Order: sequence, then C-alpha cells, then structure tokens
Amino acid sequence: MDELVAKYDVSQNPEVITGKKTAKEAIREFANQWDRLNNDGVVTFEEFEDYYKEVSASVDGDDYFELMIRNAWRIAGGEGMAANTANKRVLVTHKDGTQRVVGINNELGMKAGDKAAIRSRLAGQGVEAMDVELHGGVDTTEKAKGHYEVFINLYNLFIIYIYFYFHLQFLILHFTVNHFPKLSQYVKPHGANRLKIKIAKTIKVVYLIQMPSIHQKL
Repeated sequence: MDELVAKYDVSQNPEVITGKKTAKEAIREFANQWDRLNNDGVVTFEEFEDYYKEVSASVDGDDYFELMIRNAWRIAGGEGMAANTANKRVLVTHKDGTQRVVGINNELGMKAGDKAAIRSRLAGQGVEAMDVELHGGVDTTEKAKGHYEVFINLYNLFIIYIYFYFHLQFLILHFTVNHFPKLSQYVKPHGANRLKIKIAKTIKVVYLIQMPSIHQKL
C-alpha cells in the first residue's frame, strides 16, 4: 500500500486546492478505498476486485469498463472498443532499415523517455530494435532516409530560398530605376547592387536546372 500511496499525487485534488481537505486527509481517503477489508496496509486481490465492483456499477457497458481497466493499468490487448489506447507506442527501426510502430505491452512503472527500458521491454516482446523514436511515425516497409537524402532536400530548399530572395531584390531595383528616376541615384545598379543582379541571374539558372529534382523531392 505504501508504494501505491507514494505514487498518488493529491496536489490537483479539487478539495485540496480549495482547502476543504489537507493533503494527508486526501491520501488517507484514497488509501481507504483500496485497503478496505483488512486495513493491514496490503491491497489483496479480493480488495482490488471489491473496489472495481463498485466502479463497474457506474459504467454503462462492458467494453468501456474493460477499456478503462486496460488503460488505467497499462494492460495491452483488447478488441474493438475495448482495445488499449494508453500504452506507449514508438517508431522502431529494424536491422534491415524498415520501420514500424510498436506498442509497449509491459509499460507500467517505466520512466518516460527511458530508451534502454523501452528496448528491454520490446526485446521481451520479441522485437529487436536498432533504433527507437519516441514521437510520431507511421508504419512503413520503406527504409529510413539516409543523411545524403536529407542533405539533398535541405540543399534544394536552400536553392529555392536564395533564388527568390535575390530575384526579389532584382525586381525591386529594376522597378525603382524605371519608375522612380529621382531615386535611381540611390539604387543605381553598380557595385553591390550590380553584384546582386548577377547573383540573381546565376541563381535563376541554377534553379531552372534543379527544377526537376526539386519537384521530385518536394
């Protein structure tokens, strides 16, 4: 019972927040819900069952009751509406490079973000993970992208950015010189401005050459 009480956080209990109960009173009330028959500091199977008999009376359907039990105690499995939805799911990369999302069956008591514990528990499920990602991911049989492909994608995006940046600079200069002659002395295309125009034209050529590969990557 001591271990169960140690994990119970009463700081968000509405009655504790409003001052109607102290933290000790809230913990004692919680403990009495479980240690209800023998009051010996141990939650027996009979006490556990008796507690959920009361809870089940307020639950409309068996599927929802099973779902509640599975999610609360991180019990994997279940079918249909009763299938567990609370256990941690991670993106696993296998030795051959394929990836898939795997649920951790024995999750109870595991610290968040503990990759060593995740790998150990996955191994107990017969899943050998070369790498584990904790957030996001979808099932796929395709190999993970290598560093080269990531570099190419970033390079193509950089080319697009540079092209539009310098092209915009060129358009502003061209528009100012042609439509505002009095201001042309300040933006006359020489020196740094002439260099910008040359860069814009060069980047434009590179961009047009790269267009097919860029569109394939995007």
